[in-house]
Amino acid sequence: MIQLERDEYQRVRPLAGQLHLSLALDAMAVGNSPALVWVDDRAQPSAAYVWDKAHCHFLLGDASTPAFARTVRELVRQEIAPQMLAHGKAFLKVYYSSADWEEQIGAVYETAELLRRERVFYALDQVAKPEWRASIPSGFSVRQIDSELLATDRLRGIEILRNEIQTGWYSVEDFLHTGFGYCLLRENEIVTWCTAEYVSAGKCGIGIETAVEHMRRGFATITASAFVEHALERGLRPHWDSWKMNLPSVAVAHKVGFRLISEYAVFTGRFQAPKVETAPL
Repeated sequence: MIQLERDEYQRVRPLAGQLHLSLALDAMAVGNSPALVWVDDRAQPSAAYVWDKAHCHFLLGDASTPAFARTVRELVRQEIAPQMLAHGKAFLKVYYSSADWEEQIGAVYETAELLRRERVFYALDQVAKPEWRASIPSGFSVRQIDSELLATDRLRGIEILRNEIQTGWYSVEDFLHTGFGYCLLRENEIVTWCTAEYVSAGKCGIGIETAVEHMRRGFATITASAFVEHALERGLRPHWDSWKMNLPSVAVAHKVGFRLISEYAVFTGRFQAPKVETAPL
């Protein structure tokens, strides 16, 4: 198995097979989203393993070669899982390009208990709705995420937002240069944030979160609408990716103007820390 250099990542793009994977891989190929990539052949890869340096893992291409799956398993067991556990990132989400990989995933991630779960993938199907401005409640404001906001320590929730950006981008500076996002604020609190992720030519993904105590009040719809309007001004078509059972998220997607493109499955789980054997006293 061969690890690719960053300027070679585009070589695995043909292995995506599905639109939600293409969104991620295109952003990785242009250097906007963090990734480490391994392949079976440098010049003409037929199978690839991609790790985003956080929680997401991608198994791509030909799943019929047991030797490749075994080398990925050893890489995960010896290097990736220990790194994730050392950084407090036991949770993992495994994406794959075809159902053929499902027979391999349990063996590859042998130190994690995995569960198959359903997701839904949307793309914007209409223009932005300018009436979102009239929906902003009194005492609240919508603000674009910029360097000044990210440097403001007095905002409640700012660390969560910074961590989200640092997870999805190589640096905050890269996000400010290439990405964008919006927040709904109430005094010194971030109520909802919405950030660009997986940005490449003509498209982007969306990360969005509302503070628990403010959920189900329409705040995600307001913030996502501001985000979508800005994305379209930049010539980007936004995409929305959600758990199928996350009905509030799905409802927001429909309200803002997204259309269902596809449904797919992933495996989720947690790496287990190795047990430490102790000698009897």
